[in-house]
Amino acid sequence: SQLQATKHIPELPKEAITPAVVTGLEAIGRGQDLSKLTDFMQLVATASNLQSNQDINTNVLILRGANAIGIDTDGILRSDEEKAQMMAQQAVQSGAQNFAGTLGAGAAGQATSSPEAMQQAADNTGLEPTTVGQAQG
Repeated sequence: SQLQATKHIPELPKEAITPAVVTGLEAIGRGQDLSKLTDFMQLVATASNLQSNQDINTNVLILRGANAIGIDTDGILRSDEEKAQMMAQQAVQSGAQNFAGTLGAGAAGQATSSPEAMQQAADNTGLEPTTVGQAQG
């Protein structure tokens, strides 16, 4: 080796040592993985801009791009079942919000439909109704 030739280290028998890389290769692998994931995220962002184009199947484009980059999409891309479950959850949440809004509007409408109903609603909540401009005392 160069160090042995310049007498920085003594001559050693070849079977006495085996060179081994201790660090570096794992870091190189992680750097490549990060680079691939970054490329994939850019691909997904670009594909999402194309979703309005009826001629392009963005799901297939994303999958082919991931394969070309060399990314395993397990756990990254949602399965059809996962997408269906998410849509169902969103529908339930949206329905509950709409129901609560309708229920609240209906209750408010009933409470203000007559002075008696308004008094009953105030009694139920522990409020004391006052006339506008009248001081409470």
